[in-house]
Amino acid sequence: MALPYLASLYYYPVKGMTGIATDAQHPEPTGLRYDRRWMFVTPDGRFMSQRRFRELVFWDAAVVGTSLVFTDRRDPARAFSVADAFATDGPRIPVTLWDDRFEATHLDSPTVRRLAAALGTPDARLVYLGDPQQRPLDPAHAQAGEVTSLADAYPYLIVNAASVTAFEQHCDTPIHATRFRPNLVIAGAEPWAEDRWQRLQIGAHRFRIDKACGRCQVITIDQRTGEQRLELLERLRTLRRRDNRVIFGVYAVWEGGSDMPLRVSDSVVVELPST
Repeated sequence: MALPYLASLYYYPVKGMTGIATDAQHPEPTGLRYDRRWMFVTPDGRFMSQRRFRELVFWDAAVVGTSLVFTDRRDPARAFSVADAFATDGPRIPVTLWDDRFEATHLDSPTVRRLAAALGTPDARLVYLGDPQQRPLDPAHAQAGEVTSLADAYPYLIVNAASVTAFEQHCDTPIHATRFRPNLVIAGAEPWAEDRWQRLQIGAHRFRIDKACGRCQVITIDQRTGEQRLELLERLRTLRRRDNRVIFGVYAVWEGGSDMPLRVSDSVVVELPST
């Protein structure tokens, strides 16, 4: 059997929007470089996601220099470039991401307001988190000082490609790994092998696996087409239920490595719990 390897890499500059596939990207303590550093929030500061705002699935966001370029995949001519996207000297506003409450920089401009209107949410605000120290990880699972950006819970989400295939066998529609919005997709392992992973050495980088990822209705949305199949969550529930949660994929923390980026095709060495 072939050894496990890194099959795909994805990062998501704007929370809730589609991911960018890349052949190489630098890992950082808060996630892959540029991953979930920005998000849209409602007027009262609550984060926006595909759970309530399906329009987000149709938009790409790319970092170009110091700007964010948003493109509607249904009409690529419909694009917006937000300058100074990394600014931290603007007004800071309170935001809420699940149970976390912190402050982020409000990126306000006529372009952002036009973009919000194009998303169908004219009152939405775009924020940037330049200080990830405001989001420490759950101390019940993580170590002191570990933080994340604007991801739901952890800096990294890792998916086993063989488990995607195993789930697809129970569905009447093709299942692509992007439905689970992973950062890293590992190929060459057995289905559900991730249940026992403790650490992964991927190329020159080391990751600690902390816990399984609880899933929600976002997995019912095809990230390429926007089509929603609500029954898929129930099908996954029959296969992968633990502690009253539907699970798929695992959360991870980067424990360091070289200055080299992660690269698609990097070898993966799995460390299992000692027996």
